[in-house]
Amino acid sequence: MMALVVVLSLISVVMGASPLMEPYNQYSFSRYTLKNSPAMADWKSLPVSQIASLGTWRDQSFMLLGGSQLFLFTNGTFVDITRDYPGLQITNASKIVTWGTDSVAVVDPQNIYFCAHRGQKCGQLTVPLGSVNDIKHDASLNHVLVGSENALYVFSASAPFSYKRFDFGNVTAIATDQHGMIALSTPGLLWRTLQNGDYDSFHFWRTPGLVDDTPSSLAFDSKGDLWIANDVCINVLTLDLEFRRIAGNEGLPQANLTYVAVDNSYPNQETIWFGSVYGLIKYTPTLNSWKYFYGPSALPGSMTQGQTVYQVVPFSIPGSSLSYIAISTSGGLSIYSERKMTLLDKALEMDAYMQYFRSPVAGAHPYVGYLAGDIGLQSFGNLSSWVAQSSDNNGLWTSMYLAGECFRYSITKDPEVKKNAWKYFEGLEFLVNVTGIPGLMARSALYQNEFPQGGTWHHSKTYPGWIWKGDTSSDEVCGHLMVHPLVYRLLAETAEEKARAYRLIDNITRYIVENDFQLIDVTGKPTTWGRWDPYNLNQRVDWYIQRGLNSVQIISWLISAYATTEDPYFLQAYQELASRQNAYLINVVNPKIVDPQDDNYSDDELLYTSYIPYFFSLQYLKDQQITPSMIPYYSVSLKRSQGIVEKYRPTPWNALYYKYRAESNLSANFVSSAVQTLREWPLDVIRWPRDNSKRLDITPDRNFNRFGNPDTVTLLPYDERGQLRWNADPYDLGADGDGLSATDPGGYTFAYWLARWAELGVEK
Repeated sequence: MMALVVVLSLISVVMGASPLMEPYNQYSFSRYTLKNSPAMADWKSLPVSQIASLGTWRDQSFMLLGGSQLFLFTNGTFVDITRDYPGLQITNASKIVTWGTDSVAVVDPQNIYFCAHRGQKCGQLTVPLGSVNDIKHDASLNHVLVGSENALYVFSASAPFSYKRFDFGNVTAIATDQHGMIALSTPGLLWRTLQNGDYDSFHFWRTPGLVDDTPSSLAFDSKGDLWIANDVCINVLTLDLEFRRIAGNEGLPQANLTYVAVDNSYPNQETIWFGSVYGLIKYTPTLNSWKYFYGPSALPGSMTQGQTVYQVVPFSIPGSSLSYIAISTSGGLSIYSERKMTLLDKALEMDAYMQYFRSPVAGAHPYVGYLAGDIGLQSFGNLSSWVAQSSDNNGLWTSMYLAGECFRYSITKDPEVKKNAWKYFEGLEFLVNVTGIPGLMARSALYQNEFPQGGTWHHSKTYPGWIWKGDTSSDEVCGHLMVHPLVYRLLAETAEEKARAYRLIDNITRYIVENDFQLIDVTGKPTTWGRWDPYNLNQRVDWYIQRGLNSVQIISWLISAYATTEDPYFLQAYQELASRQNAYLINVVNPKIVDPQDDNYSDDELLYTSYIPYFFSLQYLKDQQITPSMIPYYSVSLKRSQGIVEKYRPTPWNALYYKYRAESNLSANFVSSAVQTLREWPLDVIRWPRDNSKRLDITPDRNFNRFGNPDTVTLLPYDERGQLRWNADPYDLGADGDGLSATDPGGYTFAYWLARWAELGVEK
């Protein structure tokens, strides 16, 4: 697998023809729980039950104080280095600051320890400091500043150690910059020196006022601007003493800020990090770009516990120019890291997750093949604890993953890709065969005798010991009749392979046509959603909203079946529906309903998975006389639909439109927005708990969505919503996920390989 990643990555660099191939910075989090706390997910455990303080080390790593020990983070592990600093005493009330090569200062309510070099005995001063709130190093004068509940203490960091006390009262936060500028906060006041290194030149501002509340944390950036975190918002005091305010309207996701730190990993692109009672915030001023991390996808703990950030420490890794951040929280520790990768690298990593998403009874029978879908997790956030479960839409999810693999094989011609893809084709084939009715597919199938709760289940007559889920929806038909033409043209190569795909296309489409354009269940009655006949679509009032969508579906399937089989039976069926009496081509023009209370993103998925077989099959139609009558309707339909969905940056739908659009002009960010979505897509498959309803940076829509939940007007980044499929409402603010289920990565791999196949961003 790794060799394949390297080879394909090199190919992508050489080609360099599309923004899809450009490298970007992909972030991830490594989470650590506190010692003796309950095991959670597959996270590692810290060697301490409480984190007292963090500090950088040589700008190459970080140190952690906890219990009575000092640890250095090295190569992913915590190494106890307490003995390397003889004479150093540590408690859970200690705080640390580091500077230079090995210099360390550790302070507690009664003592301060100065450790000039690793291996040398530490110096000690006993000072009745009281409870310590903050400790910083002033590099310009080599001073250590300690803010306690009683005063500001300024220590000389070189022997002989001495100190001065400044009676500010309770000093809650301190900041120093490289030139000797000092800022500190006390209840109701913000202080800053007017001259570098002059502790007698402090000026103060009262809070609330220009500063909204007593600062919880302070930090200078490289320009000398002071960033002020507080419970209400962010305030900034510029070098020329001008105040600015940043709150929800300016993009701040959360208040109740606990910490602020400046990261200089990237030249000319400084990053400001904020801790909050509700997670972690990243702000890049030069880009006016915000990222918000909340919940166990980023920080250890559940949604309601462990999300308070206490300290944020940027650090570096030798040989890397990328960003690393250590974050201590109420639930443990998290390490944010970045790495250069391409979207191809991401696709291959996502595809590796498919080992967990094969047939619900993987290995029970070799002829079953694989099925994609959701799986349950017996242990919170732990993929290794996965258990199979059926889905209403195993057919659709498998079809979308398989479609991506068909596009992938058409590009790479990798025999391993075909081998893998064919197993999923066999899974779809099995869903048809298990019902015993040619053309009728099951929603799902299980190798067991007892019926699960939910849905309509039947015992299979063709495969004893199996049960299958009935009342099959149009979702399954959309999946099957989207992907089988792709299998036939892009994946199948031998006569036998093509015959199997051909048979499914013919049987499924013919079964629907023979039954008056309805999907008839084993019960002899139409399934709830399997109706494409003129009576239901053109006459029933309660089916009116399905009129356009279902018309697109059935016309697309008939054209696709005709292009594959050349059987005039399908052409005649198309002509019947396209006749003046039935007017399905007029129905095709407006398939998308835009009423906010009926805006259905699942229907968007069903619409575009139906556009695919139509546009894909046009090139294979030998009877080109029928295309002039269809194309104008479908072109208008596609353009109208795209104008509606484009705002939420759906990569696969953008890619399809890019390939088959009639006009040459696209919006300036059409391609980049589709690429942005893929970059934002979570590099994960677990459905972690998420809730955006309490964010400050959102504007709620006055209209509730079709489920009665609140939506936001502004699209949040995909990785901050945890969307793992294209049928989800991208504007939904409600709580989602529980950490006890996972979703196959087909949402990403389908989108990526479709975009590659469509040559998204390649000049035409």
